[in-house]
Amino acid sequence: PPMDSGLLVSPGAHALSLRLAAEVESVANDPPHGVLRCCVRSAGLVELLLQASRESGFGAREWPLLVGGEGVGDDPSVAAAIGTAPRSPVAVRFGVPIPLDEVDDTGCCD
Repeated sequence: PPMDSGLLVSPGAHALSLRLAAEVESVANDPPHGVLRCCVRSAGLVELLLQASRESGFGAREWPLLVGGEGVGDDPSVAAAIGTAPRSPVAVRFGVPIPLDEVDDTGCCD
């Protein structure tokens, strides 16, 4: 399935996603700890390949993290009640299925 399926606004039509994708080269040239790779998958859709520092459990594998498209954001009535405009944050999600049926190596439910 397409990586941007189910998003409210696709990455290529989301202004913040496009601005973040424009910064990929600087992140790729000096990646933060735990980021193995950073690249643009499509217009406004960034993939970060993460790896935790543990050698066992979920830390032993690479985790693709996708950034792009419109996130859930604010309900217009809630934003109006607190006196702000509804926000349109960027969507962030893992690029692989994560079953929620066990406890991982950090003691958290996965």
